[in-house]
Amino acid sequence: MIVQWRGDSDVSAIIEAGGVVYMDRALSDEALGAARGIYRELERLERILAPDYEVTEPRRGGLRPMITGPEPMHVDTWNDGGRLALTAFVCFDDVRVWDVGPNLVELCRAVPDAMRAVWARGRPGFATRLRALTMRNAGPLPDDGPAHRCEFGEGAVWFCNSKIVPHAIRHGGGAVGETVFAENRRGQHSQAGLLEACLA
Repeated sequence: MIVQWRGDSDVSAIIEAGGVVYMDRALSDEALGAARGIYRELERLERILAPDYEVTEPRRGGLRPMITGPEPMHVDTWNDGGRLALTAFVCFDDVRVWDVGPNLVELCRAVPDAMRAVWARGRPGFATRLRALTMRNAGPLPDDGPAHRCEFGEGAVWFCNSKIVPHAIRHGGGAVGETVFAENRRGQHSQAGLLEACLA
């Protein structure tokens, strides 16, 4: 069942039964303008921060809410295609406290045997295996390892490649993120290639 809510009835029973309730023009022009403004600001900042990179895919992922509860130190998965995965995080409510660990190349140098154990099963699937281990607080990235603590206040925007930078949210309010994929105009940026060179 799909129902348009017009403000004159209680539709909770419909939602509880698995129905869909929608509202036309539910957001004010001000709210819609603010949402579109976030996209424009992120595009402007990306051009400033990464002038040698060109976005190679449409912005189809969109802004998404970020986890705000405690989580283990982990990396996100990636499919290596010689591209930079640039994620922008926008904090709009309360301070977000982030722990950032040594990146994957630094881990290859610090704990090569542990990284080789994950890599040994082959390059395909490496990122998925590594993320699965880190989300269980296992593998080469223990949750009590060295980390830099960062605090981002309301209105802050920060960028990183969350595919190769271990991170963990320790405290936070409202935040959204968006990932774009970009290629370096002067040559490809290969995540797996960097690891392969370090683990050879």
